Amino acid sequence: MKRFYHPEQLEVGQRAWLSQATSHHIQTVLRMRVGDELVLFNPTQGEWHGVIVESKKKAIAVLIGQNNLVNRESDLRLTLVQALCSHHKMDWIVQKATELGVQAIWLFPAERSTHRGHQSHKKLGHWQAVAASAVAQCGRHQFPEIRYFNTLSSLLSETDGPMDKWVCRIVTSPLSQPTYSQQRSSLVAVGPEGGWTEQEHLCFEEAGFQPLALGMRTLRAETAAISALTVLQWVYGDLAQMNGWADPRA
Repeated sequence: MKRFYHPEQLEVGQRAWLSQATSHHIQTVLRMRVGDELVLFNPTQGEWHGVIVESKKKAIAVLIGQNNLVNRESDLRLTLVQALCSHHKMDWIVQKATELGVQAIWLFPAERSTHRGHQSHKKLGHWQAVAASAVAQCGRHQFPEIRYFNTLSSLLSETDGPMDKWVCRIVTSPLSQPTYSQQRSSLVAVGPEGGWTEQEHLCFEEAGFQPLALGMRTLRAETAAISALTVLQWVYGDLAQMNGWADPRA
């Protein structure tokens, strides 16, 4: 059933009018009609089942039915630190990271980023829209926070809290046993297409980041991001819980 974000508070039996943009999408793209069922959601109330009861030009009215407070968020507060890549790759990374349950996406221009800023901060609205679409598709209610930092140093200055901090890198031999903070919070940094510089590796190390190995093969930046998030959700997050995997910090 199609899901749509509706920011206003809802209640059973209410006749809710959807936004002009949502109504237009329902009418012209999805070709939905009076009598069709859908789901409305917002971060505070979960999701509501409804049925279209009126359709005017760019205006849809929905009769609100049962409320479903299902929680599809991971217990792991996961933040992706992503060095800027080409814009089409960034769209893909933001979309898939949202589907994998990240609660925050922090962006910055690395030394080897193909897009070294170039007003990328002005793309935040676009990336937030990409994340919002992914939230509606995957069944989440919460929207990830997306932030832009001008430099790596300004980003690292906000990582002092109690959390497990990881930086992705290629390794040729198994890593030593990592240390854990016993927190339900993890942050993972993924490099740009050209990888990290030695100076950036040093900055991460000095900030307390531990290496996260994704194998001996060279991965594309977007592959590395999705792989890293999946690994962390599998070991510490809801993928571990759903599969009966024991948390190594327990």
